[in-house]
Amino acid sequence: DGNCVGTINKKTNAVDWLTYAQVLARVKHFGDGLIHMGLKCGQNTFIGIYATNCVEYVIAEYGAYSQSLVVIPLYDTLGPNACRYIINKVLTVKEIESLGQKNPIKDFGDEATNKNDTMLSFLPLAHMFERCCQSAVFMVGGKTAFFSGDIKNLADDMKIVRPTVLAAVPRVMSRIYDKCHTNIKGNKLKEWLLRKAIESKLSELQKRVIRRNGFWDKLVFKPIRNGMGGKVRLICVCPCTLTVPGDYRTGHVGPPLPCCSIRLESVPDMQYYTNDGRGEVWVKGPIVFNGYFKDPEKTAIVITPDGWLKTGDIGEWTENGTLRIIDRKKHIFKLSQGEYIAPEKIEGIYSKSSFIAQIFVYGESFKSCLVAVVVPEVTTLTVWCRKNNIRGTLRDLCQNKEVKRVVMNDLLGVGKKEGLLGFEQLRDIYLHYEAFTIDNGLLTPTLKTKRLEIRKYFDRQLEDMYRSLD
Repeated sequence: DGNCVGTINKKTNAVDWLTYAQVLARVKHFGDGLIHMGLKCGQNTFIGIYATNCVEYVIAEYGAYSQSLVVIPLYDTLGPNACRYIINKVLTVKEIESLGQKNPIKDFGDEATNKNDTMLSFLPLAHMFERCCQSAVFMVGGKTAFFSGDIKNLADDMKIVRPTVLAAVPRVMSRIYDKCHTNIKGNKLKEWLLRKAIESKLSELQKRVIRRNGFWDKLVFKPIRNGMGGKVRLICVCPCTLTVPGDYRTGHVGPPLPCCSIRLESVPDMQYYTNDGRGEVWVKGPIVFNGYFKDPEKTAIVITPDGWLKTGDIGEWTENGTLRIIDRKKHIFKLSQGEYIAPEKIEGIYSKSSFIAQIFVYGESFKSCLVAVVVPEVTTLTVWCRKNNIRGTLRDLCQNKEVKRVVMNDLLGVGKKEGLLGFEQLRDIYLHYEAFTIDNGLLTPTLKTKRLEIRKYFDRQLEDMYRSLD
């Protein structure tokens, strides 16, 4: 009867756990309650769940599964108007559990066997990737704690939960990487120590030596691990490929999993051809969804008649059969001279600048150059301003011409170093003092940029930049 799901208690800096027995009992009550309401078992009955990541989400999801019902996840960021359009009837988890407890139907089944894996759940449970990772943890009797609700406090949540397993997105991993380097930037000794530690660790991995008790582990890597709770052993980022244990090379996402096939399809507009081992990544197999619910037109856009899912990612095969993601097709556009632009690739490169927290690169077919909205990295910017005797609030600093000049020059330097072509380099930037977030509608629940919404939100600033360039 091990722990199953839990909630972070900020007052005690601990996790309030529910055991498998407690969860299974509540799941049974919820499932029984649905049937008592008159719902029919089977996959023609749809149950919507509208909630943030929490214990009740798990109770509702597995309670529905216990009666073979189909779960329709509703992002908690949809808002009341969209939900009124989607939902026919609203009941709380507690109400349905109470119905089932008073009107039991049958025994639920055996309890799980307790294991030691712990997962910290912070990606939205409305996203299938998070739910699949969580199900895998439950299958081996592991436990899942839900984050406190604010992604900014994720580091603190990790220290409380001390997870062994994480389901993450590239944006989160990039932020952890950037934070490590930002914290030591300008300190020559720490920069040297990190460089030597990485060189030593890489040398060991190349010799197939895998350990965590070496000199550099204790001096350099242990504090980094402790920042993530100290126990992480597995990070899941992609559902169709897997980095093979022991592979020390970076810059790829691994070979395809046995449950799917992957092929590349030529994209002539972007000069990517399968003859060169490059193209759009297409995926096929039982892990691919059947299509959008009652939307055949949208389904036909992303899934071919023979079942291949067009991911929108541009990849290339490496010599050892692994897949490397090199570009993004979905949001490409053309400048007035005819050059194709992949903004997400450019944003990924500029994000390597220590001054950048977030960036949105913009251009259009009637313009000859690119501009961008930049949310600066507060720590880096504050340190630089203090050294250069520039004071003020973050809003004041973002309006300072000297600050803008320094950030722009750093971006151009990073772009040149990473091989951006002339037309891919920015001509102007607008510094913004507030981050793109889920709450202000500029990020998706999986922390991806909402490009159309950002374009509308900064319409005036973008037009002003182009006007000044003209």
